[in-house]
Amino acid sequence: MNHDNLPSSSKVSVLANNALFPPSDDSSEERQDNKPKNRVKFGSIEVYKFGITQGVDTVPSDGYTSLGMERRHHAKYTFNVDEYLLYKQAENHIKYKNWSLTSQKLDQTLKEKQPLKKKKKKIYADRALEQSNCSSEDEFGMNGEDYFEDWRVFEPLRRSLLEDSGVTIDTNVIMNTSKILKSRKTCGCRCRGGVCRPHKCECARHGIKCQVDAPHPNRVLQMPCSCTAKGCRNPEGRIELDFLRIRMHCAHTMMRLRDARRSRASQ
Repeated sequence: MNHDNLPSSSKVSVLANNALFPPSDDSSEERQDNKPKNRVKFGSIEVYKFGITQGVDTVPSDGYTSLGMERRHHAKYTFNVDEYLLYKQAENHIKYKNWSLTSQKLDQTLKEKQPLKKKKKKIYADRALEQSNCSSEDEFGMNGEDYFEDWRVFEPLRRSLLEDSGVTIDTNVIMNTSKILKSRKTCGCRCRGGVCRPHKCECARHGIKCQVDAPHPNRVLQMPCSCTAKGCRNPEGRIELDFLRIRMHCAHTMMRLRDARRSRASQ
């Protein structure tokens, strides 16, 4: 269309209309249909291996010894996607065997040290295996990292893993961890009878919410605040962690990640 003979205002209108609604071009549409769509393609996967060490950056919720890893890797491997899946299956097969043997050895050691009347007590190593929700290697299935990403390792098993790896446990780290754990017990309010009064509650006076991480029937053992949900009158409010809800959220998140990995692998 020739725009030279149109008034200036009409030229602007036509040009604006063409810019917003360009004329259709069948040939350009065909070229776009034939153009390959952009997709994410996974190339090589690099795996770095780190040795196990005593952790110094975290404070465990039980015990005084945590797990860590060395600052530098000692091995590096490169795989494609199919090779990586086979590698993870083989690695988790070995990991399952090693951790099971370590747990069994720890179980036997603790039973030998316990008096007869205490032999019926639950052993932390067994609890760790039970919490994995897997009683056999067949249930384990060795599906990538599914098995080990939600497994809590208790203190006796952590110590055994370090000892089996030739790591000498540093007592200075244990002492520092003990100090941190003791200092955590001094926080929170200690309102009598589980009732917080704004003029007496330490949390209310400092303008912060009361918080309960682990509700307990015995309020003396409740951390960090000793108040109850009904008795707390802190004007700032009260927070109580729901560990069941947290575990369910973690489980659902892991399921979504596993489904996403499986869908990528099937494509």
